Amino acid sequence: MIPGRLYRCNFRDHDRWYGKLCLYMGESIINRDDGVKITNHLFYIDSRLRLTDHTFLRYMKEESDKDR
Repeated sequence: MIPGRLYRCNFRDHDRWYGKLCLYMGESIINRDDGVKITNHLFYIDSRLRLTDHTFLRYMKEESDKDR
């Protein structure tokens, strides 16, 4: 995933995201007090920022100029 690029969600069971263009904003890292590092991923979709974990990335396909 490359920050600043457009991706389209192909997860059919997720109506809020399916088929929509999303702007990948990059990683959002949380360092907990117990030393655990959590890496989430930030997307801009429907005029809102949305946070996902790594399992959702497999449903995102990079959008090319010819796809639009």
